[in-house]
Amino acid sequence: MPSGKVVSSDPVANTQVPKGSTVAVNVSTGPAQVTVPDVTTKTQADATNILQAGGFSVVVQKVIDPANNGKVKSQNPVGGTKADKGSSVTIVVGTL
Repeated sequence: MPSGKVVSSDPVANTQVPKGSTVAVNVSTGPAQVTVPDVTTKTQADATNILQAGGFSVVVQKVIDPANNGKVKSQNPVGGTKADKGSSVTIVVGTL
């Protein structure tokens, strides 16, 4: 849930309470931040599996680079940094 959105309240919404009553409100702090795995030098398939297992979606960009054919040359965000769980990681994969 996005940061700043009300997750729940006590009493629950649409409950009548006397004027001046206390209402507790729980507010989202946003998506969990997790460490992005470093998948550089991995094959596209392995990198995709690792990132998806970590809770990320994967965007693939291909560039002509026969020396790194089928392997991840770079990624954004870079491995070791924090990102929102469920966000996208772009991998740049070499191709013939």
